[in-house]
Amino acid sequence: MRIVTLSHEPGVGFAADGYARATGRIGVVCVTYGAGGHNMVNPVAGSFSERVPILVVSGGPGEEERKLGQLIHHQAKEIDSQLRIYAELTCAARVLDDPRRAAADVDEVLRAIWREQRPGYLEIHRDMVERTIEVPESIREWDGVLEFARSDERKTAEAAHETALRFNASKRPAVIVGIETFRYKIQRDVVRLVEQMGAPCMTTVLGKGAFPMDHPQFMGVHIGPISPPPIRKRIDAADLVLNLGTLLTDMNLGSRPPQITRGRSIWAVGNRVNVSFHTYTDVGIRDFVRALGRERLRRHVEHVRYADNLRGAPRAQGRAITVAEMLRELNRFLAGKRGWAVIASRATCCSPVSTSRSIAAAATSRKGIMRRWASASRARSAARSAAASVRSSSAATARFK
Repeated sequence: MRIVTLSHEPGVGFAADGYARATGRIGVVCVTYGAGGHNMVNPVAGSFSERVPILVVSGGPGEEERKLGQLIHHQAKEIDSQLRIYAELTCAARVLDDPRRAAADVDEVLRAIWREQRPGYLEIHRDMVERTIEVPESIREWDGVLEFARSDERKTAEAAHETALRFNASKRPAVIVGIETFRYKIQRDVVRLVEQMGAPCMTTVLGKGAFPMDHPQFMGVHIGPISPPPIRKRIDAADLVLNLGTLLTDMNLGSRPPQITRGRSIWAVGNRVNVSFHTYTDVGIRDFVRALGRERLRRHVEHVRYADNLRGAPRAQGRAITVAEMLRELNRFLAGKRGWAVIASRATCCSPVSTSRSIAAAATSRKGIMRRWASASRARSAARSAAASVRSSSAATARFK
């Protein structure tokens, strides 16, 4: 386990988040109680909302200190305030204060992190650090493999069958791929399914890169009303929109209410599938995509052209440079340069032209560098290189194999 120490907790949190995004593993951060734990709130909240698996390990006051009834190390309102804060930011939060249950609590939090692909929190009392704990036999015999939640088989089969019927009856279907397909490691299954369907495919802003950007069926990024005009028109004309792992967030939808009517859409996200007005609970995205791929699907035929918001006339002399022009120039500079990584502030996502979390992703055009990174192997290699750069400069992270 490699440990990297930093001086500022938010940097640690964001680096662990980046490590988890790039590698698909769990990023781990260790902080002090009070000042350290409270300073980690922002990056952990971001990881929760965007489904990034990280584990926060914090110290905590011992039992005797709690009895004193005095403020401890930047304590908030109550001694348990930090635990309650993290209960709102994580999928599982536990205090390790009982040697008989400590191993089971750690096991439970780790499994929840992997199952939900969201942060988890462990707080260790100061007087528990050197205590011997009991480890159940089931944990001692564990093979180290973390599993995703299992779907209800009958509900999954029925959801897939109804979706297939709706797809086969449609004339102008479209597919939008979201971040859950990446978090739950089913990119190849999604590519096979989209190729089987033959329909044009888009991604959300957050899911950009989850579907190969050089694939002939990839049309671009859907961002609701501020999508590139061809994408907006194609979605408006669709009689069925299949959303795979698409989170209903303002960023994905262009800061506007969803324009896709429920009657002509199917949503598979958050461990459920909504086929128009029919809801199937306990159906995970992994099992649903694979079950749908086993159905008999009528292949749609359509010529797909990539679209983005970076088109425009050359800049007139003396006029201020626009964001789109800067990104077009960056595209030209990066074209053909393999192995390059561009690191930028999250603030780049604020521009409706860039529509992404980094300039590298925002600057993508069909002929840009990200097209060359779009295959699964190249994208993973580039992400790992970027993660290594981030870790070396700003993170205390570790990984579970």
